[in-house]
Amino acid sequence: MEAEPRPFGGLKPWSPQVLVALLTILFFTLSVWNLGDLRFPSSDFRPQDHPEEVVLDLGTETRVDKVFWLRQDAGSTELEVYSGLPGDWELHKEFSDSGDWRRWDSADFHVDTRYVRLVFTGGTGSIGEVAVFAGDKRLAVAGIEGDRPEAIAALIDEQELIDKPDSHTSGTYFDEIYYVRAAEEHLSLQNPYGERTHPPMSKIIIATSIWALGDNPFAWRFAGVVFATLMIPLIYFFARRMFSSERAGVIAAFLLTFDVMHFAEARIATPETFILFFVMAMFYFFYRYWQDPEHRGSDLFVSLLFFGLGFATKWVVMWGFVGLVVLLLILKWRQPIRRSEVYWFVGGIAAAALIYLLSYIPYFLAGFSLGDVYQHHLDMFSFHSSLEATHGWSSEWYTWPIMWRPLWMYVGHFADTTSHISTFGNPALWWFAIPALIGVLWLALRHRKKTAIFIIVPFLAQWLIFAFIGRCLFIYHYYPNVLFLVLAVTLWAKWLWDRYGWGKWVVGAYLLLNIVAFVLLFPVFSGHPMSSGYWDTLRWMVDWAT
Repeated sequence: MEAEPRPFGGLKPWSPQVLVALLTILFFTLSVWNLGDLRFPSSDFRPQDHPEEVVLDLGTETRVDKVFWLRQDAGSTELEVYSGLPGDWELHKEFSDSGDWRRWDSADFHVDTRYVRLVFTGGTGSIGEVAVFAGDKRLAVAGIEGDRPEAIAALIDEQELIDKPDSHTSGTYFDEIYYVRAAEEHLSLQNPYGERTHPPMSKIIIATSIWALGDNPFAWRFAGVVFATLMIPLIYFFARRMFSSERAGVIAAFLLTFDVMHFAEARIATPETFILFFVMAMFYFFYRYWQDPEHRGSDLFVSLLFFGLGFATKWVVMWGFVGLVVLLLILKWRQPIRRSEVYWFVGGIAAAALIYLLSYIPYFLAGFSLGDVYQHHLDMFSFHSSLEATHGWSSEWYTWPIMWRPLWMYVGHFADTTSHISTFGNPALWWFAIPALIGVLWLALRHRKKTAIFIIVPFLAQWLIFAFIGRCLFIYHYYPNVLFLVLAVTLWAKWLWDRYGWGKWVVGAYLLLNIVAFVLLFPVFSGHPMSSGYWDTLRWMVDWAT
């Protein structure tokens, strides 16, 4: 059993506790910056007749570059957008789509006109607002005409809420269209049509944030930021305990703070951040048990509670549980199994199953029976086992460590800038983790070092399983292993620092490299607009990260 870390002494200006607190505050501050709008249009217009015509009057002829419309629900929208004068209209776009949720669409104009004509030719989808822009400036709408004056007024009644419809801050992007919708449906006790291919926990968490903060882009994403922020001190305590070193804890917290994927996934309303949090907590408490199984059976129970929370988020957490079970078998190999340990384990599994079942309360409140939930699980399994869809940004499992194919999630085009959100790892962490993990594997196989075994077994369980999965995969499936990338690199950083006099300088330079890579790539994964000139300086990685 490894030695317990010494208890904290009094706080000093640069004590480990203060450094971790500063890292936590820094991460939270960066993450909530430009996260999303705090207000969002709520009134809707739903076409009744087909075709139904609406004409916006700008008051005078003026330059119009773009017309935006907000699709509030997943209903189909069939729309034609014109400029010109009555009797002399110029068609700019014919639009037909369905399935989106709280998302802006647009038509390019680049003409001088006084009138904008919208003709709804079909579909039942609701439109939240229409906005007319010249460059990045929203134009005032002087009047609106149509056959239903009271109904069409909803198209321009919340103009003050519209700033940059092209921005990720103003609506959903990527898979948020599914999870935000399902979260809202849970709140209204409706059948969650939005997202039914994974268990409900992530949607419940997002719904809780919406309930507390309002239905707006900031609220959709805030819970992810909170969970991602909590992981900074959690991994500090994890590494501090694993390596009996406060310095190692700070290094681990530092590496996670500046990981690119950790930042990008924290700021999108999808399940991945919740998964990593539950996996990290599961293994943290299991490690406490691993250190002293005779007296820490309750930690095994808590570990399994977090497994239940993770499994109720996505079934993929099962592979982390497989790694945990393998570690448990290694730990108890030729060792007595105490009755209390059996009780804690069985009780933990039962509690995890109860958590999973309770996560379906929103389904039951929406009118589902146990039989319906059972059929729902068959449908989920069928979906994942038979999925043959392809995606331009999918990637093979063996390419994830080198980030051969990061995932592009958003692009916004403005007057003279472009913004992107891609999810991939910090090269200074992920690429250096490759030799670090090889070294950990060597320690585990050659020297049977318990810490190395604890790192490498769940890492391989959570990664190699994807070699046997034929469905479309993405680099974010590797995200739960960021925990073990950080721990592997921290192990060798601590070794260098402790063994060689110059080791502290190497470790310090390496940590600085993580900051440099994070700052350099910040516009590529944060949505912060960048000029074409800055983009050209990153030409070496354009085809890689976007």
